[in-house]
Order: sequence, then C-alpha cells, then structure tokens
Amino acid sequence: MNQTKTTTKTKTKSKQLTALELEIIHKYQSLFQIAELMNKIWDQQLYQSTHPTFEAYCLERWGLKPEHSNEIINSQSVIKDLLPLKLRIRAFPTNPEQIQQYYGLTREQRIELALIVERELGRDRLTAEFILACKLKLFLD
Repeated sequence: MNQTKTTTKTKTKSKQLTALELEIIHKYQSLFQIAELMNKIWDQQLYQSTHPTFEAYCLERWGLKPEHSNEIINSQSVIKDLLPLKLRIRAFPTNPEQIQQYYGLTREQRIELALIVERELGRDRLTAEFILACKLKLFLD
C-alpha cells in the first residue's frame, strides 16, 4: 500500500512538473516574441512617430529604463541564434545574465559556445559565471 501511495505521488509530481515546464516554455517564447516586436520598432524607427528616441518611447510607453529596453533588443538576437539548439541542449540561457555572456559574438561563435557549455556543464547548475568561464577558455586559449 505504501508503494501505491509513492507511485501515485510521483506520477502527480511528474504531471505538475510537465505542466509547469510547458508554461515556462510558453512564457519564454512570449519573451522572445516581445523582444522580436521591440526589435522591429527599433529597427524601423517606428517610435519616432511619438517619441524622439527609442529609450524615451520605452520609458513612457512601457515603463522600461534604457538599460532594460536595450537588454530586450540585444537578447533577441542571442535567442534567435541559439533557438535551433533549444531542444538539443539543457544548457540554454534562460535569464538576462546568462544571455549577456553571448553578446559581442557572431552567430557561429554563440553556437560554438553553447555547445561547449553543454559539454562542460555535467551535473552543475547553469550560471552566467559558468558561461563566462567557458567563453574565456574558448576564446582566450
């Protein structure tokens, strides 16, 4: 009887985990879509119809400080470059600090770094510091 309770509890937790992971994936895709739309507004200078600068537009319209609006624009290109790897690696960057480690790299360098991070990560938890260490090792050695 104890075995049955444990199995049922495990199945319930597994279902909850799957549901939450799907929600995270959905929200992550939404973040990417928001970044893509903001990038279009910036690229096409659509903000100029109402504001003198993109930063002023983001601050007044969305309450985003300049560093946050620029972060959204920059993160979009990183996510776009790494998206084909999303299902193949578990070391996919999921927060701004991790994504920042890919700034200033070409698409090919970003992919190479992501694959190195995946290979080196093992059982460790992915952090921005870990990505930075891999980046320094890859590009400074």
